[in-house]
Amino acid sequence: MKRFSCLLVLALVAPAVARWSVDLEAGPVFSGYNDVRIPGDAGTLFSLTEDLHARTALGYRFRLSKTFGDRHWVSVLAAPLRVESRGTLDRDVLFAGVRFSARLAETRALYRFDS
Repeated sequence: MKRFSCLLVLALVAPAVARWSVDLEAGPVFSGYNDVRIPGDAGTLFSLTEDLHARTALGYRFRLSKTFGDRHWVSVLAAPLRVESRGTLDRDVLFAGVRFSARLAETRALYRFDS
């Protein structure tokens, strides 16, 4: 999973011994490759980007930090990431104990990596 972000960066710093800062980043997320198989020893290996079409998603990250003195800081980060893939499979796929038949219906998958 490739992640590119650089559209918006916002930083606010209050002058004092204890400083607060806020960072916000947002940008498009492109899925370079994402191969999956569940269970790992018996499921069918397939690609969310080659066997299905992964849509470009909006990724964002928000961080709130507080600095104490010169060397100590505490930070809270929220970075939810979701990429949706859709398409029709060209072969049967066994995933998490469920068999998805080839070419019968559109298959949708959601890749999720929340921080």
